[in-house]
Amino acid sequence: MRTKIITEMLEGIEKAIACLDQNTDDRPVAGSSWSLHQHLEHLCLTGRSTPLLIQSALETSSGPDSSPISSTLFNLGRIPRGETQAPEFGLPKGMSIRKMRNGLLRLHTTLGDLCRDHLSVIEHPGRSLHPALGGLTPAEWISFVGIHFKHHLAIIQGNGD
Repeated sequence: MRTKIITEMLEGIEKAIACLDQNTDDRPVAGSSWSLHQHLEHLCLTGRSTPLLIQSALETSSGPDSSPISSTLFNLGRIPRGETQAPEFGLPKGMSIRKMRNGLLRLHTTLGDLCRDHLSVIEHPGRSLHPALGGLTPAEWISFVGIHFKHHLAIIQGNGD
């Protein structure tokens, strides 16, 4: 049985794949400077490094401290809209639908495999560096991925806050 944060993370990725499959034509997103495909490409691009960062945290018993903003984000359980900027490596550049879909599928599989022994992942104290949130434990990384996917999917659906 998987813990709730792992399930939410994997469901978020599954929803992004379904959204891409249902929206092969790109469209503007109300209230956003990014289109639907740009939001999904951003999730694909930022997700690429996540398994490596979780693995890095699993290979240590310490790591960098978290930033004050991380406790706010995790306490809220959401990313407040318009409060952060995407890192340069996560900016959409026009990735093909096929490449986005394959990247999201690979992310789902890799994170699912990495979290197979969910208790050791969730309870591990090691940390690796997130560009804005500071040092995150594997559990915090998993929670962040779920929150990040939920944030962009809500914007796409017109429910972003």
